[in-house]
Amino acid sequence: MSYSELKQEISDIETLLTKLKERLKTTFPTIQEATPGDVLEDGCIVIQKFDGAALIAAPGLTECRCVWDQIEPVFNNLAKQGFTPSQWFIPSIEQLCLAYKVAKQHFSATNYWSSTEASSTTACGVNFDVGIQGSGSKTFSYCVRAFRLVTF
Repeated sequence: MSYSELKQEISDIETLLTKLKERLKTTFPTIQEATPGDVLEDGCIVIQKFDGAALIAAPGLTECRCVWDQIEPVFNNLAKQGFTPSQWFIPSIEQLCLAYKVAKQHFSATNYWSSTEASSTTACGVNFDVGIQGSGSKTFSYCVRAFRLVTF
């Protein structure tokens, strides 16, 4: 390795270290301080706050694609990330629409299932690319993100 290459590598490492130091300085709001759309320290996203309670969405790395009635993988992903799966649920269509309004940037630009059924063979969902609410066959594979209600 030449001197100039070594000098460039050292410069690149110093830049990376500076960026990492800035990330470490980043403070996350507490649930009490957070507003809808904020990300908490554990990666959860605040969707709504009311009367000492907050509706939060799980971090994006816990979501998965699945058919409507086979959502176990999302709860397995929650457990893998250290969350207690029994504290989480699949949001209603209204909750999912609210998430689109306040935090769409924290979701993939794809279709998400809600827990709301439209009929015995279809369920409701939201397209997070354009915000359209609709229904689809329960056999379709859409993303699923768990929500939770916490008190503070």
